[in-house]
Amino acid sequence: MKTYFKFILSGLVIVLLCFSWAYWDNPIEREDNCIEFNLNSDEFKKIKVRINGVISRSLLRKDVGRLNIIIGDKIIPDFEKHPHVLPLNFKERVGIQDGNDFKSVNAMEQTIFETEKYYEISLNYDYFDEESLGSKRETIGILYFDKKFNKMFIIVYEEREDETGYFWSGEDGKVIVPESNIKDAKKLIENMTKWNIGV
Repeated sequence: MKTYFKFILSGLVIVLLCFSWAYWDNPIEREDNCIEFNLNSDEFKKIKVRINGVISRSLLRKDVGRLNIIIGDKIIPDFEKHPHVLPLNFKERVGIQDGNDFKSVNAMEQTIFETEKYYEISLNYDYFDEESLGSKRETIGILYFDKKFNKMFIIVYEEREDETGYFWSGEDGKVIVPESNIKDAKKLIENMTKWNIGV
């Protein structure tokens, strides 16, 4: 009898571990009328943001976003410019020898980082560049969601003048927020993150 219960318990532990290790997908599809502005400016322009894809959740592994995003006329990933988008955490040699050494993905794949108040997803992706025969990175910014994936906003990176990387400033950085005016947009950011951006 004890052996039987041990067998059942071992089976339950294995099932629980498998369930905890697995991912389950939550589809996300939204279209937001937003404004784009710099934090130190009183001017803004209207811009539409479309997000489609899945949020893959796991109890033991890091959550992953597999997303296709359109910000105005900016497509992420842009398969017309970058037809060979690399998978998340791709570590193998990148090159062409009798075809690609990797299987291109059909969405931007990024780890979702969780804080106490919000989630953040880096808006960048690596791709195989046919001219240099190596990998390159397209960098846009960071997408933020609240804990229920209802509210969101985007910070937009700027490239450094010496082209050594990208940056964003909490004083005058560019943001994209689904609101109709700057006051409400800043309030949404502060309520989500508790950042002090001068509402």
